[in-house]
Amino acid sequence: MVESKEPASVSRFRKYLQIKSVHPTPDYESCREFLIDQAKEIGLEYQIVECVRGKPIIILKLAGSDPRKKSISLSSHTDVVPVAEEKWKYNPFGAERVQDDNGDYRIYARGSQDMKVTGSCYLEALRLIKGSGIQLTRNVYAIYAPDEEIGGADGVGSLVKTQEFKNLNIGFDVDESVPSPTDTSFLFVGQKYKCPEKWKHNPFGAERVQDDNGDYRIYARGSQDMKVTGSCYLEALRLIKGSGIQLTRNVYAIYAPDEEIGGADGVGSLVKTQEFKNLNIGFDVDESVPSPTDTSFLFVGQKYKCPVKFVTHGNSGHGSMLMGGTAFEKLRPIINTLMDLRDGELAKLITMGAENVKSHGRVNTINLTVIETGTQQNVVPAACSALFDIAIEPGTNVAEFKQMLRDLAAKHDAELHFLYSELEENPVTQWDTSDKYISVLESTFKKHNIKHEAVICPSGTDAKYMRYNGIPAIGVCPLLNHPTLVHDHDEFAKESEFLKGIDFYVDLIKGLANA
Repeated sequence: MVESKEPASVSRFRKYLQIKSVHPTPDYESCREFLIDQAKEIGLEYQIVECVRGKPIIILKLAGSDPRKKSISLSSHTDVVPVAEEKWKYNPFGAERVQDDNGDYRIYARGSQDMKVTGSCYLEALRLIKGSGIQLTRNVYAIYAPDEEIGGADGVGSLVKTQEFKNLNIGFDVDESVPSPTDTSFLFVGQKYKCPEKWKHNPFGAERVQDDNGDYRIYARGSQDMKVTGSCYLEALRLIKGSGIQLTRNVYAIYAPDEEIGGADGVGSLVKTQEFKNLNIGFDVDESVPSPTDTSFLFVGQKYKCPVKFVTHGNSGHGSMLMGGTAFEKLRPIINTLMDLRDGELAKLITMGAENVKSHGRVNTINLTVIETGTQQNVVPAACSALFDIAIEPGTNVAEFKQMLRDLAAKHDAELHFLYSELEENPVTQWDTSDKYISVLESTFKKHNIKHEAVICPSGTDAKYMRYNGIPAIGVCPLLNHPTLVHDHDEFAKESEFLKGIDFYVDLIKGLANA
């Protein structure tokens, strides 16, 4: 049974969740102020890298005794996705603490699962490590980046291009996963996902609501993706710092903007800076998602995002006339071809098990999301366009897939526009237990009795920018037995799992920083 008196770490988590860092106008300045205050309170060094104006990336450092060694990064993002407040029972930014029927407490808020919970776990773990007086070997960096929820191009996508990122000298990255709905944590080794937006709780109220089990749920956008992770970082760092322990490596907690929109102006810009290079990062811990089962998913890689737009032009005229060579006649076979490909991928997914996160990372996602044409009912349009959201799994050759799209457009006299300009590569971090960082992850999961599995993330996170720069990155989330509500309505994190997550990150940070 969880104590009814609210722990200080939970109060800090709720305060983080109450910041409305929600798109389209995320309050990144309040995130900056909150994280700097936490760093000062814990006794951590910090730096701000602003690759894109108004989108700060906050990097917290737990100094190690041997900064020459590759550092450990704990990646999280500060932004959360929008909410439909009328669908929330609790204020999504109230971070309400509500006891469930089991006596535990739930923190209801956007970000309570994605991923402020992880960022908060980082903080609390670092707090405990710092407070213990232990000296870790490696530097540890907690990175809080913007814009992950819109792709991360202006967040981690920018960060990894910077000298500042290179200076971190990261050897291993821990990123977000999601709270598990069972007793098995999911480890994200790659990526994907899309969910509806209907809330019963205020997505930025961060209401703490007790559930039927006596636990508390924190309802808020970001409670699973990924303010929960960023909060775990903070609380872990708080505990580490307070313990007086001296770690060997520097540890940086990075809080970046714009991950939810690709991350180009966040980590995508950060990695290009001298500030990033100065971090000297050897390993990055990034986000995964709370697991719906008792197995945690570790994201070792992700799908290659390849959204495209086809545009056709043709004969136009009055709707009463039957004419050939119209724009839609040219567009229709393109749509049919891609929908046939989609049918094949869907059949593979069903065969493997559509409810399995691992399965979704092993198929190509092809979805027709936007069709634009016409001005009025009785005019045959001169132009049509179709937008497909495509994500390519790591086993598919990206260059060949893109060439197939070019050939399809040329065959039907269509323009083809690639909406992202990512590199034609999709690196995956190998789950090799002989590796010193992977070994620490294994032992930490074993110590906390959490089953885990390395998978490809069905979507994308800022970890891709780390991998593009040769830094191994693993998406981690030790929260179990959670319904997967990433980008969904009434997103929440269970308070008991959040508190366990802090302890998990304390051990993980100490292990990685002394590896």
